[in-house]
Amino acid sequence: MVSNSQLHEYDSTNVLVADAQSSNYLNTLEGFPEIRTVFYEDSIENISHYLRPKYYDYMSNDCKVLEMHSSGGGHFWKKLYASDCQKYFNQTWSGHGLSNAALSVGLPTTVGDERDGKRIVTFIHLIPQAISFESGEVMHGNLKIIPQRCQRNISKISSAICGRIPVYKEVFTISQFWGKGFYHGTLEDLPRMALYLPFLLKHPHIRIQVAGRMPYLTLLGIHNSRLITEPVIKADILYMPPGGPCVEMFSRALIVIGPHGAGASNLLLSQPGTLFIEGLCYDSTNRTNLCYRNMAQALGLRYYGLIYPDQCMAITANQIETPLLEFLRAAVEKKLILR
Repeated sequence: MVSNSQLHEYDSTNVLVADAQSSNYLNTLEGFPEIRTVFYEDSIENISHYLRPKYYDYMSNDCKVLEMHSSGGGHFWKKLYASDCQKYFNQTWSGHGLSNAALSVGLPTTVGDERDGKRIVTFIHLIPQAISFESGEVMHGNLKIIPQRCQRNISKISSAICGRIPVYKEVFTISQFWGKGFYHGTLEDLPRMALYLPFLLKHPHIRIQVAGRMPYLTLLGIHNSRLITEPVIKADILYMPPGGPCVEMFSRALIVIGPHGAGASNLLLSQPGTLFIEGLCYDSTNRTNLCYRNMAQALGLRYYGLIYPDQCMAITANQIETPLLEFLRAAVEKKLILR
């Protein structure tokens, strides 16, 4: 429940930063004993139960153009998902396991290694008297905490918080930079609460800070009345997890075809092995974005990127037909069970 707003001031010349992508992140937080950090660890065997059974190399009609003229590609993602670009489906059909590096996504660099057969899965900060921003940053006194996200230190704490802001008793934050957009809200903000959903359902008095409207949270049992969308709020206790859906149609689809766009975020609910054929935009003024290729890699989906220089918005049915028919032929040959 929100209480009366409070007037807040801070000393902008003496801000200490704890950046989740920095090697001294946890060491910085240790200087604030009132902030509790709870880690959850599990055995590799148990963690494997949460993973897809197979992950797949991705495909394109032109792998060289796809890699050289795009953002979100490169060696890092290949290493993370142990995958590479192929031209033909028969080169990708068997699939492979997920690399250990992928299990460290979202974790501080100092806690991602396996120890005694176990590894850290996630963690959460319990921060008293915290000011939380829709960009994901949190202030505790003059400590500024930055979670992992698309953009790192994207803003300075400004006079925006030197005024009256609403105060809540307990708040769980999943809000991050660009979270108002459907893609980022679905694939970066929503997963922050995944492991804590039973806790949130058990404690309905805890409010949830989101960057924008998330109507699909009602499907998870979270009533809209619990959501906070103000750009800046203060919480007596803030739960801060680490940073990093038509629904029925996507969950039943064997093949999804579409242009690059936020609607492809619905692939989050697709079955493992579903094929996504994406029409990509590449010309002299645009670099294509491989964020959905990366999402498909993480979810164990098959991906085929259609990319033709100077043909940004004019991919034809005949060009789509080639990978579509090849996939269907392979599905028949492999006796793929279609649900």
